[in-house]
Amino acid sequence: MDESKIEETILYIVVFILSISLIVLVFLMNFSLINIKIEGDIWGPLSTFIGALLGAGISGGIAIYIMNRDTTFRREERQEELNDNFKKSFELISMWSNSYLQTFNSLHNLVQANEGGKKNSLEIQLNAIKECMTRLDKINDDYIPQEVYKDFLDLKTYIDLIYNQYKAYTSTIEIRKHRDELVIVSENVAVKQWILDSYKDSKESFIDHLNVLQDYRNKIK
Repeated sequence: MDESKIEETILYIVVFILSISLIVLVFLMNFSLINIKIEGDIWGPLSTFIGALLGAGISGGIAIYIMNRDTTFRREERQEELNDNFKKSFELISMWSNSYLQTFNSLHNLVQANEGGKKNSLEIQLNAIKECMTRLDKINDDYIPQEVYKDFLDLKTYIDLIYNQYKAYTSTIEIRKHRDELVIVSENVAVKQWILDSYKDSKESFIDHLNVLQDYRNKIK
């Protein structure tokens, strides 16, 4: 239970206790008037008692009002802090997600190439994607609102998936030197074709989740 919920619960408990106290006092007062024969002038002491009771009720009401305002202020202050944390986090998410998209595009182009040097180039780009994963993993999950937390996780899942798919393909490439040039001896053509065919859908799905985060960022002040 967060701090605002605890304070709200305490407020309701205080209101409940004050209400019960007032009911008990009124009941006892009526019980005394009905069952006890009172001699002399009762209105003076009774009016004093009622005045004190009303004063206590008003004081309690004011205290509750102040406490409620304080609780509301703290809740708004906490929400503002959460929004600020997400804004900062989103800047990092956006930066590294766009870096990933650029690298993903480079990987896609490299896979279609037939030069022997593409294996080394693929490994360089895979290291760049790994860096994007590392940077996103360092973002504090507590700074991501629950409404878009799954989308944030999906971004990282897509990057991890693409990294492993292209790494698996790269590991199948065998090269050798021929006339001072590197040439491809063999590669897994089936895996190659599969990742080429899935490129568009993978990229669009990633962008969709990134846009959800962007929309949420645009809605907060």
